[in-house]
Amino acid sequence: MRNKTWTLEMNQRTRYVVTLLVTLAALACVLLSGTKFIKASDQDLDKLNRFVQTQNSAQASAKVFREGRDLIGDENWKGAADKFRGFITSYPKDQNVDAALYWLAFALKKQERYADADVQLNRLLKDFPRSK
Repeated sequence: MRNKTWTLEMNQRTRYVVTLLVTLAALACVLLSGTKFIKASDQDLDKLNRFVQTQNSAQASAKVFREGRDLIGDENWKGAADKFRGFITSYPKDQNVDAALYWLAFALKKQERYADADVQLNRLLKDFPRSK
């Protein structure tokens, strides 16, 4: 039994040493590659930052859109219209802009602001002809 324990301890030590050597080798490669690696790293960092910002923006836009839909559900037509108008202004490239235009027109219609609702529906038809 003692032999097995000793063998397991040696295997763990060997893995630790190998891991340490691989880490040191990777660090040496980084240090030897100099500024070329730093430039690539900066580019990767920029890409990562843009990705994170996009994700945060998507989460924020989804929250605002959801709040607008909740206001529709509560029949708070003015609040919903304001929320969707803000959504369209703040997130003009969001995938839900067409739906926001629809719900904005819907909320305006409920307020009997028919001309304003028509403007939003015309924009929906013009800017998003394939919208469902």
